[in-house]
Amino acid sequence: MSRKVLVTGLGATPPIGGDVPTTWANATKGVSGVSTIDQPWVQEYDLPVYIAGQLAVEPLESGRLTKVEAKRLDPSGQLALIAAREAWEDAGFSGPDAESAEEVDPLRTGVAFGTGIGPSSTPGIPSVKRVPAASCP
Repeated sequence: MSRKVLVTGLGATPPIGGDVPTTWANATKGVSGVSTIDQPWVQEYDLPVYIAGQLAVEPLESGRLTKVEAKRLDPSGQLALIAAREAWEDAGFSGPDAESAEEVDPLRTGVAFGTGIGPSSTPGIPSVKRVPAASCP
């Protein structure tokens, strides 16, 4: 039995663009999202790495997140919400020409979400720790 999936909207917050169109344009041009980390904590902790894929657009600058949401959400949650809202808009469920979102069947609606690190700075959740190679399968 085969199942069909219909992708109606896309959202993204990667280092090469703050939204899907910018990300796609930069990806096709070969733009790298990796840059030198310009934060005071890099020197303070004497990190062995000084480069990273950092946000292209800060969450509050995206226009898809309120100050209250930014304060309440972990950075990973902020980015997830921004990407989800972009996908919702891309699917045509917001804005002046939007279809009625009330007509969406919640039992036939899904989200595919991926993160490289997850909520690493949420209080109460342990940070990523080094695990000895011998303990890995």
